Amino acid sequence: MMKVAIITHSLRYNYGGILQNYALQQVLKRMGHEPITLKIFRVFPQKPVLYVKYLAKALLGMKRLWPMSKRRMDAICVNTDKFINAHIEMSPLMNFIDRNWVICQNYDAFVVGSDQILHPGSYTRIEDIFLSFVENDKKIMYAASFGGEKWMYSQTQEKECAKYIRKFKAVSIRENTGVTFMKDKFGVNANLVLDPTLLLKAEDYRKLIQSNSTENSIVTYILDPTIEKNTLISTCSKILGKNAVQAGNDQMDNPCAKIKDRVAPSVETWLEKIANADFIITDSYHGTIFSIIFKKNFITIGNHKRGMDRFSTILGMIGLSDRLVLDPKKDCDRLFLTLIDYGKVYSLLEKHQEESTALLRKSFC
Repeated sequence: MMKVAIITHSLRYNYGGILQNYALQQVLKRMGHEPITLKIFRVFPQKPVLYVKYLAKALLGMKRLWPMSKRRMDAICVNTDKFINAHIEMSPLMNFIDRNWVICQNYDAFVVGSDQILHPGSYTRIEDIFLSFVENDKKIMYAASFGGEKWMYSQTQEKECAKYIRKFKAVSIRENTGVTFMKDKFGVNANLVLDPTLLLKAEDYRKLIQSNSTENSIVTYILDPTIEKNTLISTCSKILGKNAVQAGNDQMDNPCAKIKDRVAPSVETWLEKIANADFIITDSYHGTIFSIIFKKNFITIGNHKRGMDRFSTILGMIGLSDRLVLDPKKDCDRLFLTLIDYGKVYSLLEKHQEESTALLRKSFC
């Protein structure tokens, strides 16, 4: 058994981020390890000038964005935090990676990933994500993502991170573009693997759901609403003759909304909506992943803002590239009525699951 530190994004109200970490911990526990995720929270500097600007705009009747604070973020995450506290092993809170604390824990191994952990804008010191301060033979990167198809590292970051990634025992990425970046920018051969959420089965997630009633509706999980996406949802609702309901809260990321209107539903509620849906429309990577896990008929609207390759990679791996809609304004009627052959899908998926799990297991040997 090894004591394993996991470095990933801050877990607050990002359902995919929370569940990929939950899944990774579950997989590592089944392998006999003792995982713990570093609890890294976003820092909200208290700048008086921001509040002065807010009040000035309020007095002038102008559109205003209330500065985010830890108290306000805690209010938004009150439901999702309950899941994290109940189901994920976490370290004490740290605003950035506390190097001295981590070193003093004497971890046997480190896992960096998954999610967009390699995006250089995620942390002040991206070198910390590459474990620049860790002297350990078992440094593993699993299913990490750069978060886009454009190279965003500075020359200094590229040079430094290339030096540190070469000290990892195993490196794997969840998107084709990321594999290319690792080779071309860092000189490292990375394996393409599945996101951790796909290493568990639907039954593992159903255990977390309180109800298994049939929703018999269209469920939407849209991160970036647009008129075109809303029109697509309305069209699907008319064709299928079903109501459309949201899995999440589309006001969560709206800085103009009141905090009480931005509260995120619980992880269990989000899972339940997806699991009980009759049809799913999403522009989310993990919305797509969980549609596949629960064997749902779905449409994924390509989300250029958040990166396209993560969609095309996983859908291409399991023969579902046709479920990716690049332009929601175009005719998608056939996709509403075409059923997915999950027998074929899972014959491909299970092979990738076995390979990804074996690769992760071998990384600890």
